[in-house]
Amino acid sequence: MWVWRRFPRSVRATPLPLWLLVLGRVIGALFVAVLTLLVIAAVTAALYRPGLPTGWPMALLVLVVSAIAFCVIGLAVASIARTAQSAIGMSLGTLLPLCFVSDIFVIGPKFPTWLDTISWVFPLRHASRALTDAMTPGVELWPSTGLHLLVLLTWTIGAALLLSRTFRTEPGGRPTAAEHATEPSGIRQKVVA
Repeated sequence: MWVWRRFPRSVRATPLPLWLLVLGRVIGALFVAVLTLLVIAAVTAALYRPGLPTGWPMALLVLVVSAIAFCVIGLAVASIARTAQSAIGMSLGTLLPLCFVSDIFVIGPKFPTWLDTISWVFPLRHASRALTDAMTPGVELWPSTGLHLLVLLTWTIGAALLLSRTFRTEPGGRPTAAEHATEPSGIRQKVVA
């Protein structure tokens, strides 16, 4: 348990500048997203042999913008949370309900108007719709996809601003007296400087 409480503190004690740490996390998330896309495309091509959709360049752009947006939003949520456990709770507590109202888990349900309107405020609905439009033949990609990308970029900028305000570095990253008191004896880890 001590390691989980100490982890966010050790990240804040990194000697890297904030922008470099965020850039590394975003590039890592983007790499995982593109790698996942390639694996799914390879399995699909091997099993079903579908044709390449005409909107694949737009779908790739939407995937990249979405991955960057959700990575920065996730980092902003993690910077607000006091512990790693609360960051997980905050993320899943908002993600799962948003998936239901954003056509991720259930496609095409008839939600009340107020709930449908609220779902369009959040980035997940825009990412879902932009990817669906890009992969559907015969759908006009502009200006609707451009609007979805604009919403995703707005959320990215807002999350980056929040991250720049809430992420603080602490020199040394040493545990506080309270953390020492809750640390189980015999599990102490040494930090090599």
